[in-house]
Amino acid sequence: MSFKKKLKRCLPTDSFSRSVGVLAGGVGIAQIIVIASSPLITRLFSPSDFGILSLFVSVVAILGSVSCLCYQFAIPLPEEEEDAFALLVLCFIILAAFTTFVAVVCLVGGASLFERLGVTGAGHYLWFVPAACFLMSAYEILNQWAIRTKLFGCLAQTKIWQGGGMVVSQIGLGLAKTGVIGLLIGELTGRAFGIGALATRLVAEVRRQRLRVSVSRLKAVMSRYRRFPYFSTFSVALNRGAGGVPAILFASLYGPEVAGWLALGERALQGPMILLGQSVASVYVGEGADLLRKSPEELHSLFRTTARRLLFIGLIPIGALGLLGPYLFPFVFGSEWAEAGNYVQILAVSLLLQFVISPLSQTLNILERQDIQLLWDIFRAVLVAGGIAGAYVSSLSPTLAVVIYSASLSVAYAVQLVVISFALKRHRASGTRS
Repeated sequence: MSFKKKLKRCLPTDSFSRSVGVLAGGVGIAQIIVIASSPLITRLFSPSDFGILSLFVSVVAILGSVSCLCYQFAIPLPEEEEDAFALLVLCFIILAAFTTFVAVVCLVGGASLFERLGVTGAGHYLWFVPAACFLMSAYEILNQWAIRTKLFGCLAQTKIWQGGGMVVSQIGLGLAKTGVIGLLIGELTGRAFGIGALATRLVAEVRRQRLRVSVSRLKAVMSRYRRFPYFSTFSVALNRGAGGVPAILFASLYGPEVAGWLALGERALQGPMILLGQSVASVYVGEGADLLRKSPEELHSLFRTTARRLLFIGLIPIGALGLLGPYLFPFVFGSEWAEAGNYVQILAVSLLLQFVISPLSQTLNILERQDIQLLWDIFRAVLVAGGIAGAYVSSLSPTLAVVIYSASLSVAYAVQLVVISFALKRHRASGTRS
């Protein structure tokens, strides 16, 4: 028996697990590259450099969440390929206009905004924001098309290219003593890798099916999927804001060094696990959308099975890293990163819950219940931002502020799990009655 046949026999037999395996394999290789390079990169750049990087990445994530008005999340849903292609074109039109607007704002008054936040010197790197926003959003649009067409192998390859491109750029620029600019350029390089491969597949598919788009069809899909910009835009902005605002708040209230420790701690826990969760989410959306059209009653079963698998996968590595973090970080990353190991121990429970629940949050998009997602996102944003700000006003130490941050996240994700389960039960009950 050939090696290829033996490998196929080792893979899961059901399509969902096989697709997750393919995509997670690419993510895993990319994360091995990132993790293996981290001890060198943390010795080439300071905690303050990482703090400024986390600040910019957080700003880009928040802006990127509204750059296409969330129409990209509707791409996997239409039955007609022409409608899906029209959504894709619509997303790029909106993205071009939004990126131009962001560039003008950064040029006119962006530097003064960072000065008001208390992060001095960050204004010199504002060119990173519109460039990274465009690259991140373009990849997300193409990613949603790949999810629709189940190009999980191609997506896996792009994850490897992104991880490798970022690491090689950051190491090279770090050795050249470029400072924070090396981290920023490396981040841009990583985001750019993979777009070409997905775009090539898209062009081939468009030519094969002879897909065309018209103004009337653009208007039709804008109207049909208007719940996405109405509800999801604000919801996703809050969602990513709740993930990005902590970096902004810690950088402005406690300094870039504390933000850098927190960034490395979260990167160590989230790196391999959250990106694996994103792989699961990509497959979950594709399978869930199919089930909603063909066999809606099986969607709840998929939700439960996926939750159990994610908990089993995440419990051991996140738990082990949480226990050993204070001892591993000074040895692996250098003595100036010791505090990041303490942060990892504090964040372990909340990030395990995030790993399990975040992919399943796509259930509300599948059900087109963006209103529920919006309410939860408001709840999490207020809880997290209020907790950090309250810690600072109460003159608590950075470590206690991280404790409050972790506790707030844990409560928010536990509530989200209950809300999604309830929405699925309501949907199944309404389907049974009809």
